[in-house]
Amino acid sequence: MVGLIFDYVGYEGIIEFILTHRLLEVEGDMVEVGTFLGGGTYKLSRFLSFLGVDKKIYTIDCYDFGADTTVDRNNIVMGNVYREVLNYYCKDKTQEDVVKEATRLCDNVVVIKDDSLLVNFTTPLCFGFIDGAHDVKHVESDFYLVWNNLSENGVAAVHDYNADIPALTGKVNELWVRHKNKIGGVYLDDSRHILYIQKNRGLDEVDWAAKGNL
Repeated sequence: MVGLIFDYVGYEGIIEFILTHRLLEVEGDMVEVGTFLGGGTYKLSRFLSFLGVDKKIYTIDCYDFGADTTVDRNNIVMGNVYREVLNYYCKDKTQEDVVKEATRLCDNVVVIKDDSLLVNFTTPLCFGFIDGAHDVKHVESDFYLVWNNLSENGVAAVHDYNADIPALTGKVNELWVRHKNKIGGVYLDDSRHILYIQKNRGLDEVDWAAKGNL
């Protein structure tokens, strides 16, 4: 049996998006930048296994809450929030311990233990979820780690968009505008603060703007 399955994001919404937009038909694997306690990784893994889909999930995390020193609009340090959640639910375990327990039966999960800034990733992707360190340097680097490996019609999703970190939202908007001619759709799940950006051969500016909600 798997122990604690803690999903802070709400991966049911992500899975629904993947199904609705037929991302399982797009070439490539999946990647998570930021694993937290592994509950979302577990749900995504079980979803692929249940459908018999032969895709891997690469999950990248340095397993050091202190690495995210981003401060939200309420002057709360993000790394401290993660630590408090871990201590509340499993006081005597490390983040890595909890993730290993959550994913120990997931044979389609590949763990990359490193700062995402240092990861050299060149695997074709159909989907990437970005929820690592929240400073703009990591957000931009993580976006390109996903974006540069997306197959046509693949999707990069960013968590905490339009939430409590204005600099993150501003950086994502900047990237959105920078790559507008290679974006075929932009979709916002406002309740989960997830922005989905679909990459394809590109639309003209009018069509692109009609799909966006800036």
